[in-house]
Amino acid sequence: GAPLARASTKDHRWAYTLYAGGPHPFVHALDTQEGDAVCIDLPHGWSQLDTAGLRLRLSSDRLVVRHHSGGRPLAVIDVGNFRVLTAVRNP
Repeated sequence: GAPLARASTKDHRWAYTLYAGGPHPFVHALDTQEGDAVCIDLPHGWSQLDTAGLRLRLSSDRLVVRHHSGGRPLAVIDVGNFRVLTAVRNP
């Protein structure tokens, strides 16, 4: 996939990158200090979405995926356990 959007924690320890172009979009979470990484899959129905407009916003312990900066949340990810809390299946 190709990187579309990035967000990082204030201390820059964690970097989150949204990728698309494969079977479905996903978020790659990278611990820049330890070198650990986790891939967080987003719904397969998103493969039909215009992914060029997707954006990330990090807010304390949540990573929010939106379509354009002012759009409604399409997914909310808990960055403490790397789980998708809510997601629109077919946006």
